[in-house]
Amino acid sequence: MKHALLLEVLERTIGWPDQVYAETHAGAGVYLAQNQKVGEKHIDELWEIVAKACDTSDGPGFAYLSWLKHWWGDTANRGWYPGSAVTALQCLNRMRPSGEPIIRLTERNSVACDRLRRALGPRGAHAAKSASFLEELDWLMERDNLGRGKTRG
Repeated sequence: MKHALLLEVLERTIGWPDQVYAETHAGAGVYLAQNQKVGEKHIDELWEIVAKACDTSDGPGFAYLSWLKHWWGDTANRGWYPGSAVTALQCLNRMRPSGEPIIRLTERNSVACDRLRRALGPRGAHAAKSASFLEELDWLMERDNLGRGKTRG
């Protein structure tokens, strides 16, 4: 549900001159179905639903369905689920083909952060920091209208 809502929100920022995507606790970027807890089959079950779904609508959830169809359309991604950082990056790349989106992520677990950087590709080294978000608040909120001490005017 989180990723479907994420895409609905991002899709509505298409006319904005700038978007900054910041996320704390960003995780590993992509998740392997076979690594789910014993008895859980959420990724495989979602893959089956997406594979059977008709994509002729443009209503709520359409952006997420389209994204998953595109993601799993690449056979290398079969068995992998894209996390929110990878989902946001692809959406913002599509929306801003002439410029790189601004992505700032923190993941305290260094192993998960290394996986996240690899999942993000060339942008990963600069977009993801292996640190507590508390240590990176200024960086996470840089260049947005929500930053501490910034005023409109």
